Amino acid sequence: MRLRRLVLIPAVACAAVLASAAPALANNPPENTATVGWSQDWHFTDANNWTMSMTIPGGVTVTVTGYDTDDVRYFTGTVTDTTPDSEACAWLDFMEDGGEQTWIACNGSVSFTQFDPTPNDYTFSLAMRNDNNTWRQQMGMVIPTTKGYPAMRAAGNGVHWSYATPTLVNYAIVRPGAAVNGYANAGVPSRSTTATIYSSTCTNNTVTGEYQAVLATANGVCASSSPGTVSASGIEHYFRVVNCLQIRIHGGNPRCVEVTVR
Repeated sequence: MRLRRLVLIPAVACAAVLASAAPALANNPPENTATVGWSQDWHFTDANNWTMSMTIPGGVTVTVTGYDTDDVRYFTGTVTDTTPDSEACAWLDFMEDGGEQTWIACNGSVSFTQFDPTPNDYTFSLAMRNDNNTWRQQMGMVIPTTKGYPAMRAAGNGVHWSYATPTLVNYAIVRPGAAVNGYANAGVPSRSTTATIYSSTCTNNTVTGEYQAVLATANGVCASSSPGTVSASGIEHYFRVVNCLQIRIHGGNPRCVEVTVR
């Protein structure tokens, strides 16, 4: 009979890690190609409430409901492991300006809650892995702060990706004044992606690979030039598509929204 292990690792200081505001997905042990069943989503359901979900096929999931205002951000959620592999567990890592926290579920579920009176960007990494980390399957997500940016807090704004077929993943970013719809193949070690950018305001767009390497850009996509496109190749496991406002607001913040695709 398999025993259930529930572990909570307390927060530790990690400001240097958070500086890049990107999930820590590189330098991992070898991973299999993602395929049907892999997915993630976060989006607002109204002017304050949002939901988040991440799924790794084989029995690892996380679901979250959250609440945002200019002055506070909090969420509650559950990370679950139902994998038949006796060595596998679900590891959810959460990072923000105040530190880092990890919740681990083995053969069951762990609930968690976070309250933040100084809301900033949130970074989540979900992994199915063994204790000594000699193998893992992982995905990452960044949910940006909405402090000083109430337009972002509207139903439908957010990010999504999922596999439509074993070799094709579709992804989308929806944010005030812009949307990005893209697709990529699932071939490893060489992947490619193409995205269409729709803008009623002006946005700068960047595709990065592992180790934050910039692969392609499409800057100055405005209403007069919409839709624009951006394409990149030579991708291995992960890539990010980042959509930022060209005109900065609220203290120079470009209000970037990104999708990290596995």
